[in-house]
Amino acid sequence: MPISRWFDMMPQTVSIASVGALNDFGEPSYGADVSYKCRIVGRAENVVDWTGQEVFSRSHIYLGSNVKIGAADRVTLSTGDVASTGQEIVSPTILAVSHIPDQTGLHHTKIWLR
Repeated sequence: MPISRWFDMMPQTVSIASVGALNDFGEPSYGADVSYKCRIVGRAENVVDWTGQEVFSRSHIYLGSNVKIGAADRVTLSTGDVASTGQEIVSPTILAVSHIPDQTGLHHTKIWLR
């Protein structure tokens, strides 16, 4: 079943930018933000992160795409969706990513956030 049939259960939008090279100050640069339909779920749980450590996740996103997401990519949430303007809330750290399949292949992506 195509992910587009699930979009009615994904009322929010998230922007994701792929990490690029480091600038002269050692800070990462990012590509253009790409918007995706999603569902943001505020749910506390422990998850194993990129380094194999068990860490605390405050929320996760069901992303209406199976796009490749990396640990250093930038996620930007709407301030209206998270009821905050704090940088650590609006652009949280990506802790883990899972690509969820269905009977025809990759279907959607789950992203756990700090």
